[in-house]
Amino acid sequence: MKALLLSFGVLCSLPVVAQHEPAIKRQTGHGIPVPLALFHSGYVKANGTPVAAYYYTKPDNTNWNNFSTIGNINWYTRKKGTRPKDYTPQAENYGRGRIILTGPRGGQYYISAKGKKIYVPKREI
Repeated sequence: MKALLLSFGVLCSLPVVAQHEPAIKRQTGHGIPVPLALFHSGYVKANGTPVAAYYYTKPDNTNWNNFSTIGNINWYTRKKGTRPKDYTPQAENYGRGRIILTGPRGGQYYISAKGKKIYVPKREI
């Protein structure tokens, strides 16, 4: 009886392990391993707007491995990336006709009509 209960306990725990393992081994559309994602728990903004918990990729000064980049897939939401990769011809379309500025950490942006920074994929300036 103990052996049966032990076997049942082991079998019940296997799916839990399998659910977490594939996130590390899955690959993007271009064969790039999905980076270890970081988890940000939900919170409430100062204005009272709730923000749901989410996963994001480790900051590394490029968007080539971000969930939101074309050719990549967010394995947590199953959505395909829509933003162009840095330094590609598609990146030139963002902020066309505007003065592109570079921030102290390398991010590129323009100032909108409302005075806000709008970040764009990196391009040669």
